[in-house]
This record gives sequence, C-alpha cells and structure tokens, in this order.
Amino acid sequence: MANSNSFWEETARGQWTRPFDPIERLFNRAKSTTPELSQYIISAGAVLDLSPQEFSLQSIRNAWIALRAQELEKWADETIKIIDSGGTGREIATSAPAPRSAELYFLPAENEIFVQVQHELTDAIGSMMLLNNLIILIRGGDIPSQTGINEVSRLSPSLAQLMDGENPTPRVIELAQKNVEAMAKPRISLKSQSLEIAPTFRSKRFEHTFDKAQTHCILQACKQKGMTVTHATIVATARALLKYNGLEVGEFGQFLQINLRDTLPSPYDRSMRPIMNCFTSKYVLFPVSSSGSFSDAAKSVREEYNAWKSNRSNVASHGPFCAALEKTVAEPTNTLGSAILEEMFNVSGLGLVSRYITESIQDFWLSVTVGSRFATMYVYTVNDSLRYVVVYNSEFYDEKIVANFVQSIVREMTSGLDIIL
Repeated sequence: MANSNSFWEETARGQWTRPFDPIERLFNRAKSTTPELSQYIISAGAVLDLSPQEFSLQSIRNAWIALRAQELEKWADETIKIIDSGGTGREIATSAPAPRSAELYFLPAENEIFVQVQHELTDAIGSMMLLNNLIILIRGGDIPSQTGINEVSRLSPSLAQLMDGENPTPRVIELAQKNVEAMAKPRISLKSQSLEIAPTFRSKRFEHTFDKAQTHCILQACKQKGMTVTHATIVATARALLKYNGLEVGEFGQFLQINLRDTLPSPYDRSMRPIMNCFTSKYVLFPVSSSGSFSDAAKSVREEYNAWKSNRSNVASHGPFCAALEKTVAEPTNTLGSAILEEMFNVSGLGLVSRYITESIQDFWLSVTVGSRFATMYVYTVNDSLRYVVVYNSEFYDEKIVANFVQSIVREMTSGLDIIL
C-alpha cells in the first residue's frame, strides 16, 4: 500500500509537493497555458444553519487552521477572505481571483462560507468533503481520524499510485490513443460564438432547481425504469441537442466521470483525505436518435459506466490518454487537435450531496470556473431537491441560450420518463 509520507516533500514550511498524476497535470497545463482565463477552480459553498451567536470569524479561522494540523497563522491571514460588500457566494465564486491552492471565503451577511480549490488538487466530491470537515470544526467538533496525525500523513498519494496505474500495458496505451482520436469525430453540441480575438474570462453558472415534489417524481420514475438520474439526464441532454441542431440522429460525446472513492484501500477511502482527484474518466460517443427508446439509450449509458468503473485498467489508461491528448492539442497545425477543442456539453453526476456533507446546512452549491468551449452540467441532489448547474464561458455561449437549453433538457427528461412535473 502506498504511504503518504514517501510521496510528499516539504519544500517550504507548510508547503508540501509531489509530482502530478496524469489528470492533475492535465488540469495544471490547461490552467498554465491560459492563466488569464483562471479556469478549473472549484468552489463548494454552504449557507450555515447556525445563528451569528453560535459561531464567529475566530471559530472559522481556527477551523481552517485545524484542517492543516499546524499553527499557520500567516497562511490563514493570506487565505481567508471576508466579503462584506454584498452578493452571494454563487455570484462571487465565478469571478473571484484564482487561489494559489485553496482559500476560504466568509460572507457574514449571508451566513455563508465557501472554499475555493484548484482542480489540480481535488475534484468536486473532494471539495464537498473538505467543506464538511470545515463545518464540523466550526461547530466545535473534531475529526477523530485526524487527531494526533501530522499534516503530511493526512495527504494522499495520487490515484495512479494508489491503484497501481503507473505502468500501462501496450494494449492500454493503444486504446488510449484511439480514445483521443474518437474525440476528434463530429459530435453534437451547443454552437459557440466565434471570436476574432482571444477569449476573456467570463465564467458563468446557471442553476435550475427542481422542487421536492418534482424531485421525488423524477427519482421514482428513474428507479422504476432501472436508471439513475445521471443516466436519464445524459440521454435527455443528447435528445435536446438533436433538437437544438435540427437533427433526427447524431453522436453525443461525453466524458464519463466516475467517482472511485468507494474502491480505495483504507485509510484513503475516508473523509479525512479529501484533497485528491479520485475519479476515472473515459470519452464515449453515444449514438442518439429522436425516435429511439429513451430507456434503451439510458441502459447503454449505464452499461458504459459500469463497464468502465469495473475495468481494471481504467486508472492505468489516464497516463497514456492524457499524454496523447496533450501532444495532439499542442500541435498548432494538427487538424485532429483543432477538432478535439471544438464545443462540448458534458454531464457530470455527483449524486446525493448528503453522502459527503453530513453536517446540517441550510443550502449547498457548487461552481467550477470555465474558460474554454467545454461546458459542463453538474447534477446533484441536496435537501431532497435535484439541481442542474451549468458552468460555462459566456464569451462563447449566450446566457439566454444556456437557460433555454436547460429547459429543453427538462422537457426531454419528463417526456422520456413519461411524467408530468
């Protein structure tokens, strides 16, 4: 089993580093290539159900430091931001300056906190776990598995190190290259606005919330038809894109992003180690038809998810896939690379937020900054309410078009599930 201490090096007091794994490096390269776009910053926020008398700025500060296991007062001064100028966390997160690694925002007027983390350090689920640990500490609780453990022991090796994914076979390397080539094939998506100059950073988010009764209706219908909300949403999105593009048939490109935290060896499967990218990803082209069976299409999506999660080479494929992708995209005259960078609308299912945020809160929200033509819709359920959250760069996609498109997805979902909301 990999040992955290053997992979991390303290390069300065309180600063630990290790080599990036393939997916982490890809996020870092994307950020570094176009630093003005400030993309791939994850924000996870909560409106607390505590009264102002039950917590204070000092308790928040103490909790933030306690996550590090060291008395890093200067670090806290640099990374805690207090916002008194109005606005909600959802509004502030899309335009806040990129953190060096992670920062904590406190909005006293909104009774709200949110953490911002570079995607190269963790994923969306990891950011939820980090937020939950913070709330536990703000309430005066502790995290038993962290008591008495030094800081580096709380850090995880990379997913590739944990899952024996550092030495892919020739067969895995070959399949990874074919997967990159598949990304260059035509796929249906929203049409982006053409720009004569380099895009500026105008990351936006659009949120559609289903009420509790609507959520219950959707979940029951999905359960009866043997699919998850994510499977159904992917099919609904594909059908909505057919209508948007005026087509009867097409191919819908998706990165299947699958959480692997439940497959990790102990102790890395626990909430004490939220800082890691712990998902596997595979690009798939799904054929879609406006006249085909919604249930059959969802079944195909489910089978792709299950097959990839159980594939023993899933993590081992990350290295050759990311390497081939970087090489292809980096060549300016490569038409394959240009095709890969075309528009994409991806669906990422996060499931029940309560699996990762066990503390009582009034509300939870997620945001990820985006600078490219790749838009993502996160699907999650919080407080018995299903939400669709689209993150995108409004330099490429008009806000009204995104809002109307989400409504089209909702219509395709209710039609495919044969329900009325």
